[in-house]
Amino acid sequence: MKMVAEKEDGGGKLSSWKVYYGVLSKGFLLFYKDSYSKTKKYGKPLTPIGSFDLDDCRIEPAGKGDTKRKHSFLINTPRKVTIYIQTANEKELSAWLDAIMRELIARKEGQNEDSDILRLLRKLTSDSAQMKVNRKMSRKSAKDTDDRDWRTRHKSETDDKGKPKKIGNWFGKPGRTTDKLPPQPIAGSAVQHPLGNEMFGGYLTMAKDGGIPRVVRMCIEEVESRGLTSVGIYRLSGPASSIQRYRTAFNCDEPVSFVDADINAVTGLLKLYFRELKNPLLTFEYYDWFIDAAREPEYDDRMYRIKATIHVLPKTNFTVLEYLMRHLNRVADHSEINKMEASNLALIFSVGLLRPPADDLSGIMQTDLQSKVVEAIIQQVDWFFEKDEQDDQAQDAL
Repeated sequence: MKMVAEKEDGGGKLSSWKVYYGVLSKGFLLFYKDSYSKTKKYGKPLTPIGSFDLDDCRIEPAGKGDTKRKHSFLINTPRKVTIYIQTANEKELSAWLDAIMRELIARKEGQNEDSDILRLLRKLTSDSAQMKVNRKMSRKSAKDTDDRDWRTRHKSETDDKGKPKKIGNWFGKPGRTTDKLPPQPIAGSAVQHPLGNEMFGGYLTMAKDGGIPRVVRMCIEEVESRGLTSVGIYRLSGPASSIQRYRTAFNCDEPVSFVDADINAVTGLLKLYFRELKNPLLTFEYYDWFIDAAREPEYDDRMYRIKATIHVLPKTNFTVLEYLMRHLNRVADHSEINKMEASNLALIFSVGLLRPPADDLSGIMQTDLQSKVVEAIIQQVDWFFEKDEQDDQAQDAL
């Protein structure tokens, strides 16, 4: 990251390129000197050194005339200072731009307006003069420091040929049995149908005929009929007005047709549905279980723990999760055309599918772990949803 002031402000370069840890939350961009894992290890407080409200900024990809560095984007602030952000690759750049766009759309729609985290972020930004990065914006010059490349990189589990790593023989050893995890009571799992108009913003429930929720089924069927080869599918968002119009129609149980719909409005509607569930698809109750599984350093152990947790989800959650993950696996199968690999899809969907119960900064810092869980499920969907008789009996009991 570096900052440059506009010339008419008597500016120029305010800082050279430096490596920081960036966190995006509710439309605010926070910069940290150290990673969450490092500060947690040594018991240090995690304090941001920069905080910016992106709602007042213009965000755009960097052109060749802006910087020679690839995979960069610009944040033009109201104080006539441009922040240059470089990401590791094109995939990460797209993920950042899409995440920022979704956060700002949510802000405009008034989502999370009264949340504690939003109030905390506003307080941090209002006190930004106390932060190292923000203070530089008011300086006319700054000393040069060493020029460094952005070295952070999102890595998926791949083999030597770049393909998703296959499950090890550990799972297939003769006599190996899966230790069953004890099921937890799940908030909203007893709800059999939406109360009033609560398809969006309610608890997860099956359709009246016992099938996949209507909005999920219709959106996925539409994407599979004409969107699998659409470049940037699920990364790009359709018009917010169209998404809200469809949302209202579903909540009022009105007839809905996607015949002339922007395919990105359809995908935006599906993402919004999962994001607004009162209890996310992977549930608050099992959040820590999934995060602990993602922390497992050994690949086989990690996959085993994720699968064990999936198989104690309520039957409704398990069924919808399988339907969604098989769809995302098919989307990823067309990644050479649509440019949406499993890692991209995981970054986008983990926000809505695997949310922490407490809306605080610790959950934000676990984004990479949340994404790791969802990416693993997409890549190994057939293995994760294998069921034996014991699994069927356990699911029927939930």
